[in-house]
Amino acid sequence: MPEEEQREKLSRVIRQWNNNRLDLFEITAPDQNLEFHGVMRFYLEDGVSGNVATKCLRVSSSWKTLEVIDTLSEKFRPDMKMLTMSYSLFEIHANKERKLELDDNPLFVQLNWNRDNREGRFVLKKDQKSLEIKEKSQEKEKGGVMQSFKRTLSRKDKKKDKNRNKETEEKRSTENLMNNNSIYVSDYETKKSGGLGGKHKDNPHLSDDPGLPIGVTFSESSEHGFLSAVINYTNSSTVHFHLSPAFILYAAARSALKTQRATEITNKMAAMTGRVIQRQQGIAGALSFWMANTSELLNFLKHDKDLGPITEQSQLNLSHLVHTAYSGLLRCLQSELKKHLPTFLIDPEQHGALPAGIELVLNTLMNGMSLLRRCRANPALTIQLFSQLFHFISCWLFNQLMVPEPGAPGLRSHYWGDRSASEAERHRGLGGEAGPGAGC
Repeated sequence: MPEEEQREKLSRVIRQWNNNRLDLFEITAPDQNLEFHGVMRFYLEDGVSGNVATKCLRVSSSWKTLEVIDTLSEKFRPDMKMLTMSYSLFEIHANKERKLELDDNPLFVQLNWNRDNREGRFVLKKDQKSLEIKEKSQEKEKGGVMQSFKRTLSRKDKKKDKNRNKETEEKRSTENLMNNNSIYVSDYETKKSGGLGGKHKDNPHLSDDPGLPIGVTFSESSEHGFLSAVINYTNSSTVHFHLSPAFILYAAARSALKTQRATEITNKMAAMTGRVIQRQQGIAGALSFWMANTSELLNFLKHDKDLGPITEQSQLNLSHLVHTAYSGLLRCLQSELKKHLPTFLIDPEQHGALPAGIELVLNTLMNGMSLLRRCRANPALTIQLFSQLFHFISCWLFNQLMVPEPGAPGLRSHYWGDRSASEAERHRGLGGEAGPGAGC
């Protein structure tokens, strides 16, 4: 049948692809509808800063380019979702690039690389033409709204306009506060003695930074209490937005630029965060929470044109804290895995069905992934962490297999020998390349 021949041909191409790729990017066999799935890596290119971000996404062969762009826009940055049509997907090779059509199937495009014996990457870029069209549309819409607004104003009663003008001066400071969404932290004694001092009054407000949605202003006397409340008393298990400490601390650092104390305050932030991480070395949830927030704050400081040059020591301290939290979290998960890994050493031929230990291993991994997602941890840290966890499992099992004592429990049984031989054959004998000293 032509359909069977097509499925077999497609399966052959997919097998060839899988043999030359990491397991992460393995493509499934086609189903009865000739549909298959696979993990693809995408890059987001920022034309302004020159930075490149990456995401791995599991896609279907039936997905069109537009569906992939829509999903990527949400994965890379939620605020991009309204700009989906301003981005295009390109396949880039060594000497050329091609913009994918909206009805192309990216997974099929990637699979064709194998046929042509070439490598490439998929990059999400801004589409200047789409941006120009959208900007013109927005300007037109804005003009219509302004005309409607003016007509509405013309119908207002003149008496109300006069009253409004009289109240303008009285409400100006309050309106500025509301427009800036600022949080003011001060104590009663400071207010009683005449405000925050001339230095604070004369400084421009944080709203001078147009990109910040929130500002934090506090007096020197309340600084320690404010930072302590954010860092020491934030409950990682009950907070709604898990990256809120990083955002608040960054806003506080921006505010400190007005008082020339940004370096001192960011150093204090790093020191207080370090003490919190040290106190919670055995708590996986807390370590994941602070690893995510510390890496996010570090990213903010690195890319801030004002804070970046003057907070280099704080950035170095924060990078050490990310590593400390990461190492602690890795130890916690490895310790939990170690409790259940001995289940893999049981021979099903002698002891029947395997106990629940293997399921507990999977539960440990799934709970770890769920924890990192809930804390909004950096995907690069998540990938690296799980890479080390899988390496740990492999090393532990291999070393148990090679235990020299004859009576030691191990995998030297007919069942596991047959399984190992099948796996080695499936991977074209790659397992046989491991030489002496391959243990971990």
